[in-house]
Amino acid sequence: MPTSKTLISTFKIEITGQSGHGSRPHEIKTPAIERAYEVINALNYVNNKWLKIYSGPTTPKIYVTRIQAGSRNTPNQFPGKCTLMLELCTDDSRHKYVLLDLKEAVENASGGTSFDIT
Repeated sequence: MPTSKTLISTFKIEITGQSGHGSRPHEIKTPAIERAYEVINALNYVNNKWLKIYSGPTTPKIYVTRIQAGSRNTPNQFPGKCTLMLELCTDDSRHKYVLLDLKEAVENASGGTSFDIT
């Protein structure tokens, strides 16, 4: 009986939005950090979905391992880009289906702003 191998993949999601000065938040229509928050919520939803569908030690799981946006030199600036680093743990038999779920969740949550999964 063949056994599945555990796969660990890492992804970088770059979410772009509108940058601007903190004194004028009303002028910023698509803040990257707020879009990143929506993506993280979508990833949590996907994790919960996978817990219901799959069971056992190879239940897929996505982790946000790093969030990077802005600069410490400009704390009053809304950054135009937010980068999320993710780690996906799954097995080889579910990997392609899990990736489709992940891609769909990010596309739906990105709110029409641009992003890249690399």
